Amino acid sequence: MSPDPYFTAIEIAITTLKSQIQQLTQEIRALRVRDSGGHTGSPMGPTEVPLKIRSELLYLHILGATKNVFFMTSPQGQRYSTVSSQDALINILLTGPQSNLYGITERTLQDRFAAANRTIAKRIILPP
Repeated sequence: MSPDPYFTAIEIAITTLKSQIQQLTQEIRALRVRDSGGHTGSPMGPTEVPLKIRSELLYLHILGATKNVFFMTSPQGQRYSTVSSQDALINILLTGPQSNLYGITERTLQDRFAAANRTIAKRIILPP
């Protein structure tokens, strides 16, 4: 009894795909080693920070800096905004036209502003 030609074709395809996966995996490893300056333990170099953390810090820095501008005064002594506190800013966000946007809740805003305040206060600076 001879093997089914479809079964044989599928086996050949699977073998070919496995070989391609191994080759691509080796290429990825080589690129990671190259990009990490020869460091083979972790795919990231010693000063590299994961993109998710970098993105979160960027977002918190922008949020904190923007919020702080609301409470600053110009060199001439004029306030940049009539908003006088973080609570007032949150109240405006909760009652304005943007109040129906995803994430615009009092608890979320309090949490995000608190995280932004901590991040700005720590002056976290990541390597380029």
